This record gives sequence, C-alpha cells and structure tokens, in this order.
Amino acid sequence: MKRKCGILTGLFLFFVCGWSQMILDDFGFLAGSPSSTYGLLLLFQGEKAESASTPELHPLYKAELFYQENKDIWSTRIAGNVSPISANFQMGLFITFSDVLGMEFRIPFTLTVGTGWYDTTFGKGIGIASNFYDPANKDNTYSSENLTKIYFKASTGLRLSGTILPKTLAWTIEQNLYYRYFLGTKSDRDVWLYENQGDNLKYFRYSASGMITLTLPLLFRRISLFATGDWDIQHYAESPAAKGGWGSDLPRVQIGGIFGVGMDNFSLDLQLAWGNTPAYQEGYGYNLLLTERRINTDVIQYWYLHKIALLLSWEI
Repeated sequence: MKRKCGILTGLFLFFVCGWSQMILDDFGFLAGSPSSTYGLLLLFQGEKAESASTPELHPLYKAELFYQENKDIWSTRIAGNVSPISANFQMGLFITFSDVLGMEFRIPFTLTVGTGWYDTTFGKGIGIASNFYDPANKDNTYSSENLTKIYFKASTGLRLSGTILPKTLAWTIEQNLYYRYFLGTKSDRDVWLYENQGDNLKYFRYSASGMITLTLPLLFRRISLFATGDWDIQHYAESPAAKGGWGSDLPRVQIGGIFGVGMDNFSLDLQLAWGNTPAYQEGYGYNLLLTERRINTDVIQYWYLHKIALLLSWEI
C-alpha cells in the first residue's frame, strides 16, 4: 500500500514539476518575495498595441495588494489588482523546498478570476466583438458592458532557482501550464483582447522562461536578463504559420532586461522587453475569428520593442 501511494505521489509530483505558472502575471518578472507577508505593487507601462506596423501605444496603470502567509515549506497568497481596463482576484498555494541539490524548488497552484472593460484611453481591456453575441457580425466592434466579460484561469508547475556566485549572480528557470476559460464562450476559435493582447477565448497554453540576475551592494542593485516563450498547445498543429494559417504554432516571445534601484523591501525597477507579433496578410489581420486570419509567409512575424514598464514595490 505504501509503495502504491509512493508511486502515485511520484507521478503527481512528476506532472507538477513539468509545468508551472506564477500567480502574478504582470508583476511576476520581479515582485513576490517568498519571505514577505504583505505588500503594495504599482505598475506603469507603455505597450505597443495591435501590430508592429501601427504607431498606436497604450499606457497602462496597475495597482496590486497582496497578503502572504508562510509556514515551513508552505506558502499561501491572496492578491487583487485593478487597472483602468481590468480587475482580478488571485489565490495561490506554494510548496517550496529551499535546498534540493543546491537549488530552490518551488511548486505553485493558482486560481484567478478576472474581468475587464473597454476604455479608449488605455486600450481595449477585455473587449469582445459583437459577434460573440451575434455570430453573423464579423466586424471588429466591441461591446462596452462592465463586469460581464469574466474569465477563469487555473495553473500549476515548477520554478527552479539557484546561485552561481553567492549574493552576486543568480539564475531562475520556470515552465508553465495554464488553462484560461472565458465564461459563456461558444467557440475556442474566437478571439478576445486582454489588456491589448489578442488571445483565444479558451485554451491550454505552455510557457517557459529563464532569467540571470546580477545583484550589487549598491543603491543601483539589480540587473537582470530574461527570455520567455508562450505556446498555444491546444491548437498548435491546426493552422501553422508555414502554411499561411493563423500561426497556431508561432510562440509569443519576449526578450529583455530589468534594471532596479532600492533598499531593504522597497524597490523601483525598469523593464524593457522586445517581442514578436504575427505578420498577417493585408485584409486578414486581427480578424475576430481565428480561422479568417492569414500569416504572410514571406515575413511571418515582426520583432520590435514591445513594452517599457516601471514597477514600484513595497514588501514587508
């Protein structure tokens, strides 16, 4: 019986270790000290919207409060954040092993419920075209009801971190599996816009990331380099970019740097991120139905400076 339980536990941990998703989507690139009890995070970012060929740039402000409780290897966390176009509430359970072959090993389980609304100043938030309600309408028109575009997200996985030089040079890698579902959707091939970024209404996605951080004993204390990739594993082979489809096999990639100043539990960090976006054929770009999008097979994707963000964090 003990052997059977051990095998089941091992398989469960194997599955969990294969995937992870941090609870803080937008703040995850920096914030969230495992030793903090509570804190305030303030984010300002300028984000290139829609495509690399448009000059449109949306600002976005966000504020988040979190409370975290730690005991032995267990941590629980509740957080809520709000912006001019969205709001969500998050709950997370984390298991952390501080010394596994010299590495920190962290497994998160998180649940998120969120919603959004349309605001022309700050972008589209969570905007659903009217064809969400009327399939005969395929125009890019957005409904403006508040608190009706609710989504649910569940995630789990693995994060590993370690040191190359004690108190100076560290590394972090993580891989993520998450499922997000838009309540009331009829098709997972329709598209919504969540804080200016196009997405499917419901799907499984996988992401992986890595970061190297240089820590200095100065006011200017942090320099990090990072890279992330995010794949639509639910539709990966359905409409590949190489065949001119909507690019289901084209991962969303970001590469960038983080530069931080601060002391103790207070910090201000600047993030610069370069990313890609699909190069759609003229007349077939950003349609609300994925099946009506077509990749330009001569170009496939654009690369450009995607985001500039400032994060102010105060953690106790």
